[in-house]
Amino acid sequence: LCSKIRLKVSFTKLKSEPIRIFIDTVFVEAEISKQCNRPSVNVQQKLADAGLAANGPTSYGYVEQVIDGMHITVSTLRLTVQLQHQYLTMELNGVELISTNRKWKPDDLRRTRAFVMPGREEVLVYKMLTVNHAKVRILRQVPEHPERHVHRSPAQV
Repeated sequence: LCSKIRLKVSFTKLKSEPIRIFIDTVFVEAEISKQCNRPSVNVQQKLADAGLAANGPTSYGYVEQVIDGMHITVSTLRLTVQLQHQYLTMELNGVELISTNRKWKPDDLRRTRAFVMPGREEVLVYKMLTVNHAKVRILRQVPEHPERHVHRSPAQV
């Protein structure tokens, strides 16, 4: 769930200035499945079936450059994960993902990536993730009343 999104796109300067995405609040709820630990089909086989094998698409074009250059700012990210009889909640404030140059400074997008080897389409993209404030809590559910989601006092990290 997301409360508000604002985009800033300089269509005439897409090669040099990032698309800016501002997100107010994001709520994510997840539950760990009991089937999570079961062995599954080989991941490489799934990628190959989807046409995304390691030797799959080799072009790094304009669209990839624009997507890699996005500047994303999230005011508040709240993540809740249910782990059997416990809940893990994380709240991150002031999350920002930006493209940087090799010296970790914001720069023209044309200087925020480097091709690793000429002739090969491997690209090294420089990104910096910053978080102003983080709070992690583990809440224990009372086992006698799992349907009521009654919690004991939280353990904070």
